[in-house]
Amino acid sequence: MRALLLFPFVLACTPDDSGTLAVEPGALAPSLTVLDGVFPLTELAREAVDMSPAWLQQELALSLKQLDDTRQDDLAVVIVDASEPWLIDELAFSIAHTSPEVLMDDDFHPELLTVNAELIYARDADLAYVELVEVGDQESGDWYTTTAYQVAVGGEVETREIDRDTYYWYVVHPRIEDEHPFYIDGFRACMSSSLECAQDPEYGWFWRDFLWDAAEEDCSLDHCPVLRDHIQDATVLWDEEDPSTSDGAIASIMS
Repeated sequence: MRALLLFPFVLACTPDDSGTLAVEPGALAPSLTVLDGVFPLTELAREAVDMSPAWLQQELALSLKQLDDTRQDDLAVVIVDASEPWLIDELAFSIAHTSPEVLMDDDFHPELLTVNAELIYARDADLAYVELVEVGDQESGDWYTTTAYQVAVGGEVETREIDRDTYYWYVVHPRIEDEHPFYIDGFRACMSSSLECAQDPEYGWFWRDFLWDAAEEDCSLDHCPVLRDHIQDATVLWDEEDPSTSDGAIASIMS
């Protein structure tokens, strides 16, 4: 089990009346797409599919089949050459559930998916209120990851684990809302007509890095707030009795 920084979940999820984790119904829900054309899988793409969890293989194959051979291999190598085996499920899910239009976009860099997955695990030493939970085993092909959160309840701390799909859709997916998963310049005005100021990796940031502490690097103000300063010391996600005024992670961001 590893601790993780769950940026979108911390920002978007609040307890309901029963004190359990609640998300807006339908948000980031999968959608049905009619395919105009289907390509055969390349050899490298087949290898990537075979390495992925069984529950993701069909969706991953369908996503890759909508791409040309070059882009299939660009994305497949992200899985095949994963720096750590426990990243494979996060990588496979992100590819399987990102539109072919985005995956083929010239401003999309496949290595961003690796950065996205690695940063989920990279906060292990930084956060005390959440842990990654690995379920099953890779050898059988039946495995997935989720998270367990510490919640204060009546003066005691309880551990609450979220379900598999909530983890992948609301934690792992590289999009927070409607933006594209690009490297962007978070400070300078964009002169193009697009919604994002897409940059090459060496000139831009991915939002997980930018929000955690990278916003300080090029900050022209006396102080640019970053998430690290607000939630690094939190020991619970929220206090069930008074979520808005407790010392939990959600309250620290709202204060």
